[in-house]
Amino acid sequence: MTKFAWDNYRKYAWGQNELRPVSKRGHSASVFGMGDIGATIVDAIDTLWIMGLKEEYEQARSWILNTLNFSQAARGDISVFETNIRFIGGLLSIYALTNDKAYIEKAEAIGKLLLPAFETPTGIPYALVNPKTGSAKNYGWANGGCSILSEFGSLQLEFDYLTNVTGNKVFSEKVGSFARLLKGS
Repeated sequence: MTKFAWDNYRKYAWGQNELRPVSKRGHSASVFGMGDIGATIVDAIDTLWIMGLKEEYEQARSWILNTLNFSQAARGDISVFETNIRFIGGLLSIYALTNDKAYIEKAEAIGKLLLPAFETPTGIPYALVNPKTGSAKNYGWANGGCSILSEFGSLQLEFDYLTNVTGNKVFSEKVGSFARLLKGS
């Protein structure tokens, strides 16, 4: 089933975020703004590796290393939560499996694009950030324009691991500051 899904994504939606299987068309307008940033590729690469799908893994690796450029391709506001779990998490996962440091460079670059979301009075990050402008905000529909606990509360794992593998303490400092704030309340 995975190979079937991958082959169809590759055929009909390569580089776009998702495949719409009924229409056999790619789709990129989503929580990742409006750009073609290959969310499915990054989501799937660790599974391709684990399943031993070498050719498919190499296709994904090549695209990630040669084409994925979040700061250029992502247009508009992107979800900090979704970008963290799918892109940073996906890249850290494949790094943990392969020890290929190129994935760390990509994860760190994306992590840096999310940092403006943490520039708040409390350190609790905004839900959305525009990677081109650095502007950040919360969803208009969130109660009182507040940040969503289930979203920002789940950033810790990836940000701490990103600090661990890069030595760049800014990531663990950002999530640590709001974790201490929550503990104190």
